[in-house]
Order: sequence, then C-alpha cells, then structure tokens
Amino acid sequence: MFDRVPTVETTATVCPECGARTPAGYHDSDRCNGLVLEVDGALTCIECGVSIKRSTACPQCGTSLDSGTLPAVVSLRDQVARTDIEASLTRRLRSSTAAPVESDRALSAIAKSHADSTVESDYFGSESCVPSLSEELDRQSLATGGYQLSTFEGYPAGQTADAIANELYDEFLSDFLARQTDFTHIGVGARWNPHGGVHASVIAATRFAQLPGDITPSRLEREIHTATNNRRTKHGYGQLSYDTHLASIAATHSRAMASGNFFAHEAPDGTTTADRYQEVNYSGDRAAENIAKQYATISADTESIATDIVDGWMNSQGHRENILKGGFANEGIGVYQAGDGALFVTQNFS
Repeated sequence: MFDRVPTVETTATVCPECGARTPAGYHDSDRCNGLVLEVDGALTCIECGVSIKRSTACPQCGTSLDSGTLPAVVSLRDQVARTDIEASLTRRLRSSTAAPVESDRALSAIAKSHADSTVESDYFGSESCVPSLSEELDRQSLATGGYQLSTFEGYPAGQTADAIANELYDEFLSDFLARQTDFTHIGVGARWNPHGGVHASVIAATRFAQLPGDITPSRLEREIHTATNNRRTKHGYGQLSYDTHLASIAATHSRAMASGNFFAHEAPDGTTTADRYQEVNYSGDRAAENIAKQYATISADTESIATDIVDGWMNSQGHRENILKGGFANEGIGVYQAGDGALFVTQNFS
C-alpha cells in the first residue's frame, strides 16, 4: 500500500474576468470521468484515451481563459460512471416516495454543478466556487415554491451503480425523504472525488413558479382545445367550436380557484357553475365544467402539458362524459397560474 496518495500535474482553466473555473482535470463525458493529463502539450484522458480539446472561452461570460496546471490526487479505484450512479440513485429515490415524483433535467443540471463545484473546492483548492442553491435556481430562472438540498460524501463498497446508489441512499437519504415529503421534482448529481469517494447532491423541489420556455396561458388554452377535439374525433364525435364567452367564464373560475386557494366546481361563497353561466346570459340548465390543477416541469412544452391535462380528464368518468358528449357544440378554456406555480384550468361547454 502507498504511504501517501500519489499525485500528478493536471490542467485547469480559470476565467480572469469572472473567476469561474472549468472542472479541473476531469473528462466531462456521459460515460467517463477520467483524469485528464497534459502530455507533450496535448490533453488526454487517461481513462478512455481520447484527446481533450482545451477550453478557450469561459462558459459563464465568454472571456478568453487562462490555462495552468494543478496537483491532482489520483484515485486507484475503478470508477463506475457518474451518470450510471445518478440514474440508479434517481430510481431509488422515486421508488421510495408515496406520491409520484418526476426527475427534472434542469434540477439535475444544478445538482451536477453543485457536486462538481464542491469536489473542485475540497480537492483542487478552488476558492469560493460553490454557489448556493438559491443562487443557482435564480440564475436559471427556476423559482420554486419550496426546495431542499441534501449534499454528502460517501465511500461505498459496492461495485455496481445500483449497489453504490443503495448504500448512499441508506446512509444519507432516508431521513432526507422523511423531512421533505411533499416534493414533486428531483434532481441528482454525483461526482467521484480523487480518493475514491462519491460526492452527491440531491435537490427536491415542490414545484416551479413560472411556466417554462415560451409557454403562455393563451397558447395552452388553444392546445387543450385541440387535444380535446382530437379525443372527440377519435371516438366519433364532432369538433367543438371555441367560444370566447365560455372561455371568459372558465378564466374567471380558474383565477378564483388560484386566488382563493380552493379547487372545486363550487366556490367558497356558494357560487356554482350554473351561476357563472347565468352571469353572462348562458342557460345554467346545460352548464358543464371540467377543472384541473397541475404543476409543469421546466422541461415541459405546451403540447405535453395539454395532453397530460386532457388525459387526466379522460381517465375520470364525469370529465370524460363532458368531453365526449354529442350534444355539445362549443367549449371555452381558461388557464391561470398561481403564485406557487400551480396551473388552474377550467373547461366549459355548451
């Protein structure tokens, strides 16, 4: 055995403008996290042997990068790919929750960055490079209604990704899940340290507080209308026309549910669907309404959100009957997003 851990010189990049550093000396690949060495002026990954292109611009601010060398501690352990550990740990987390939990790419990217930065700081002498979780969420515009971070370092004995994930979960994450029971999205990042240990960062978030990408309520309303007509066509029913008056009824109720913190056809003041129809001179005798409440992930698009909502209605007998009722000719949809990120959706028919 070695009396001390052997070291070699490995490359690193430092931004002279903002101070950001690339992960020092490790191959950032889906299947490899090997040590990168400079040999005769060329960068090479000693794990997989591929040549590594030297970074020339800061990924944060675009400034030209300085390159130098740092002493790196070399682990003598065969390393399972970090992506395999992350995938196994994600599966273990999702299987251990009572309610459905989604793995989110944006949160996972933040978790990976956090794990990388922590190892850089602890083992390669980088100063002040570990951002706070709130800073990372703000930087990527991922405001959440609530989140929890668990970050830890373990030295598992397992030789497979599943075995390593199970050890890390049992040692560090069972209490974490007990404290944080209402989250709906998770992100996982893992990074081997040079001593053969695994640093992991796990983010649990209850929700995102804004619609992702270029999604807007009006676009989502139209996409839900399209998805509804697709279901009617599939089952042999005629297309519904879009009625702006019905949409106004729907939008009013969605806004009321979001503002009043309730989710029901009848408002706390006793106002019913029929009452809302009559207020705009529609007959309350034929009033029909579907409602939904959903949180959208940052990676979702308009079509997938609309499909999820309509699929949920189709799996509920009363909502399904409204969508597939032959006597209806018109519909209107209202989408309103609450401050905590929840999408309230109302669909009215005539």
